Amino acid sequence: MRTTSTSPLSLSFMLGLTQGTFGLIWSLLFEHATYGVINWQAGLWPVIVLGILSSFGAQTLQIVGQRYTDPVPAGVILMTESMFGSIFFGCFGL
Repeated sequence: MRTTSTSPLSLSFMLGLTQGTFGLIWSLLFEHATYGVINWQAGLWPVIVLGILSSFGAQTLQIVGQRYTDPVPAGVILMTESMFGSIFFGCFGL
């Protein structure tokens, strides 16, 4: 079933907001003891680049692309995400 009435950008924003909120809650519950060890000046920029530009940007492009793709090919494409991640990780040692 294709949904064309929902804006892909609003859906992506809501997903990002939910992921950020629950990630912050998780961090405050289980990782707050290590906050003092973190070099925030060196670590904040990579987190912003990876979290906002890479993850949120890729997720937004994925949602926009799904809007114009039939459900079965979109499902097959999305199922190969972990396979390609493993291949790139193995080939490039990232």
